[in-house]
Amino acid sequence: MQFSQLILVLFALSYVLTSSKSYGQLNESTSSDISQHLAMLISKNEPGCNVAIVSENKYKVFSQGLASLEYHKKLTPKTKMLTASTSKQFLGYAILKMAENGELNLTDNVEMYLPEYKHYRQVKIYQLLNHSAGVKSHWALFELMGKSLFDEYKTPIVEETLRHATPDFNQNNRYLYSNGGYFILTKIIESITNLSFADYMKEKIFLPLGMLNSFYLDDYTQVIRDRADGYTVSAEQNFKAVRTHAQIVGPGHVVTTIDDFAIWATFLINSDVEAFYGQLVPFKKSTYGGDIRYYAGLFKEKFNGELVYQHAGYYENWRQAFSLFPDKKMAIISLCNRADISTNKLNYSLAELLFSWPKSKVSKGISAQEQQLAGLYFNKQLNEIIDIRFHKGQLYYLGPANSSFAKLKLVVKNKVTSQYTGLTFKQNNVLNFDGQTINFTSPLISGRFEKIKMEDKVTLPANNLGEYKSTLGLGGVKVSLKDNILTLNVKNIGDIDYQLSSIGLWLDRENLSSLRFSENNDSLILSLKHIKNLVYQK
Repeated sequence: MQFSQLILVLFALSYVLTSSKSYGQLNESTSSDISQHLAMLISKNEPGCNVAIVSENKYKVFSQGLASLEYHKKLTPKTKMLTASTSKQFLGYAILKMAENGELNLTDNVEMYLPEYKHYRQVKIYQLLNHSAGVKSHWALFELMGKSLFDEYKTPIVEETLRHATPDFNQNNRYLYSNGGYFILTKIIESITNLSFADYMKEKIFLPLGMLNSFYLDDYTQVIRDRADGYTVSAEQNFKAVRTHAQIVGPGHVVTTIDDFAIWATFLINSDVEAFYGQLVPFKKSTYGGDIRYYAGLFKEKFNGELVYQHAGYYENWRQAFSLFPDKKMAIISLCNRADISTNKLNYSLAELLFSWPKSKVSKGISAQEQQLAGLYFNKQLNEIIDIRFHKGQLYYLGPANSSFAKLKLVVKNKVTSQYTGLTFKQNNVLNFDGQTINFTSPLISGRFEKIKMEDKVTLPANNLGEYKSTLGLGGVKVSLKDNILTLNVKNIGDIDYQLSSIGLWLDRENLSSLRFSENNDSLILSLKHIKNLVYQK
């Protein structure tokens, strides 16, 4: 069945979707397990989560926690909740539908629609969709400007920022997640349709699908009935209700309900997602970073051998995750109004219950030889770092495809190589150790990383010290050196400590960032985990 035909079918289906005591892998026993799992995770008097388990024509919602602490109002399937990057899939779907309908071509250049984005004129639409365009992420730039999600943001500030921001890298060199690229996609839609992006998505996507309570929040002052508050949480588990003052739509910012998201999941379950998202398969190979398996707002990966299309979302006061298992014809959705719950891990744990997956086991203790694997590894072409650490009898790693340290599980070992898999919720990152190198493979970025040593004694020319200013107006930085540690004081961020590596780069292993000075020592180039090649001049 074609996607266009399914829209008509699902508009009617959206009104008859019901919860069920038994279907697929969700029976009364599993439902009880899921309820108990959520109850252990979330107190009934705290902000919480709405979770939906979706099959071909039915879904069941589990609500745990409060939508509002102030009014002691419980979460329900009708509660409206703000979503972040999980909603990129709606924008991605719209672009692919426009390509199917002949309204645009995935190989069109940005300049055909937005010539004012001078640094990205030759970027192609598919490169925006799969994050290989090199567009700087505006949220990362805003953070360097000293702004937070709770400052007021309107569309013009993003447009102005991206029009002047130079690329992180040459287009198609590699994958690097970029909210900025998805913002540019919204402007392309507006250029073609002469509608605001929010209006277009409501009229052409949400309403035809029957998602009657879903819309892009392009006005933060809007009064929304049955909305939940989003909460930050302190180390002491004190919750604070905070509402965003942003109205930047496209990369995120959809208000929806768990019921509406279940309608969307049902739509995908009953679709040929492999064929639809397969429009991007011809463009998956990058120049230096291997294959890119990011398809128009969804990561294509495997959980315990099961194919999954998934995406998470994060604001400082909201978290969400969406996991679609096309072969199982099931989906798991988690929408939470608190930021201290990893919804990706929550979805993974629920999949373990639903599909009876075996628990991952990690061997106890490693050999002295394996301990030598610990250290820093660098790929020059990708400008990326992998940090391997030995802690309490286990190897952990942090790299370009995971945001926090994860355990390494030994899979294969012989006299020449040792192969490990990363025990993240994805379980798709593979590290092959061969002497002093790692051959790293993930669904997003791959490459060969060389082990590097850190210098014990360093000297730095006097003219490298002192203050620098950003060429993008991000504020200043100050360089100082003490006890062989270079400290970079970044305005609005604080101090970052760097050590000199054997390849001449200054590296910060805590944040996987790098710093180098220009050949004539009049500028420095700073690369952080999510944004590259920021230039600061004397």
